[in-house]
Amino acid sequence: MKKLIAIALSLCFFYSCTQLKISASQQNKMTDLGIEYQNLDNVNEIYMSTVDSVLDAVITQFNSEHHSLMVHKKRKRDEDYLTLSFDKTRFVTNAGRAVGYSVSGLGLLVSPVAVATATSGQAFLAFYYLPEDYLHIRGQLSPAITDYPDRNKLIYVEADALFAKKSRRVNKIGDKLGDSLRQLLQNLDMQMQKNK
Repeated sequence: MKKLIAIALSLCFFYSCTQLKISASQQNKMTDLGIEYQNLDNVNEIYMSTVDSVLDAVITQFNSEHHSLMVHKKRKRDEDYLTLSFDKTRFVTNAGRAVGYSVSGLGLLVSPVAVATATSGQAFLAFYYLPEDYLHIRGQLSPAITDYPDRNKLIYVEADALFAKKSRRVNKIGDKLGDSLRQLLQNLDMQMQKNK
């Protein structure tokens, strides 16, 4: 029982260390939050319009709901802002999808038969490779609104690339990115509401 409690406390600690925190002194003052991008050169060009339209849609939806703060794209004079830094992105090419089909076909069809034959049915081995499209983003609050300016919130947006068409894959990444950004903004809003 003590081990279970220790594990639960450890998980809570690590979870709280990965959340962005608005400093208590700023929670009563802040009414506006800017959002900016960084490292756009790391973004695969196929995602560029999707990323921009998703951010616009999230801002519009968030501002239309009842929240403690309003969000907008960062302006030069803003001191209260959230930076979204794109670390890595990938869009699996047709060649990458062909490798996924080939490796999975061999691993799921040929390997079990070959291993079972070689071991007289004593062993069974199968493997597969499902390539994924992804965006890896690091969210960080500006030093003016947090006591932890070095703390990052890692956002991983991933989708299966093997079985869907190009447009559906891009839309799925966009939908997941929108959900992740809304959740991030709602967590910040909950911090604001606790102290009001």
